[in-house]
Amino acid sequence: MSLPSKVRRPFADPLMMSKRLGLNQSMLGSIGLIASFAGNIEYRLEFALWALQGYDPKGRSHPKDGLPVSALIDEFKAQSSHIENTELCEVIRMWCEAAKPAFKCRNAIMHGISMPWSDQSATFMRNPRIYGELRKREYSEFHADEHTLTLMEGAFATLLRAIALIQNWANDAAKPDQDTFAAMMKALREARSISVELVDLAAAVNHEKY
Repeated sequence: MSLPSKVRRPFADPLMMSKRLGLNQSMLGSIGLIASFAGNIEYRLEFALWALQGYDPKGRSHPKDGLPVSALIDEFKAQSSHIENTELCEVIRMWCEAAKPAFKCRNAIMHGISMPWSDQSATFMRNPRIYGELRKREYSEFHADEHTLTLMEGAFATLLRAIALIQNWANDAAKPDQDTFAAMMKALREARSISVELVDLAAAVNHEKY
């Protein structure tokens, strides 16, 4: 049975709820892409780590299974120190330097409570101490509007394509050609710059509140 194109939801209409959260359709589209890219990246990162370790996963659980993505990124960067190929080591380190702040922004979006500033902007707050409670994990923010979300969308697209190339390379496949390698390094530097800037922006705005 086909569903009607418009379903009347008098109690909780999704469009109305998203507007109250300061999220328009363009922003929601970017958030969806970031979520999809991030999920794919986490699996690719795990596969790339296995390749570097020469680990055969069939029929057994990896000792690092279940680590949060920030810890996986740290493990991936640490593993790069054992690589003799200097170019592969260089690109892994650059990837990790871009991925760490990018996922900090993503975590604030995906695991935070949102505070609308207008119908086109909001602040996502992860682990807020709203009632003075203590929390195990540190507080983080992401200031979301069409511009910042588009920047993060591009950063995560770069991280996804790069980790796919790194995974293949680590599995003894051919190194990307020189033009692709140069373009990847340039894009990763840009992704790192964007992600660090957006993390710093959240910290600066948070400091000004107090």
